[in-house]
Amino acid sequence: MASVARALLLFAAVVCAAVIAVAAAADGEAAVAIVVGQAKCGECTRKNMKAQDAFKGLQVAIKCRNGDGEYESKAVGDLDGDGTFSTSSTVR
Repeated sequence: MASVARALLLFAAVVCAAVIAVAAAADGEAAVAIVVGQAKCGECTRKNMKAQDAFKGLQVAIKCRNGDGEYESKAVGDLDGDGTFSTSSTVR
């Protein structure tokens, strides 16, 4: 379950960062990408788990593809007990 939540958060962060990076590149200026969101535990009720336990230790990361086609981590943020997160990175 935690891996599904982690994958969804990573996907959302990458999509948001990519959109902001494209907008910043079009202007030729560096911009600050701020990614905020909230994870939800869809299986917690069925598995009789507390959402706080599912989110414990999870992080969201902004990863961007470099000129060599490899992904680099630009920022990492922790989820709080409610599943909310916020992280930022400078995007060029």
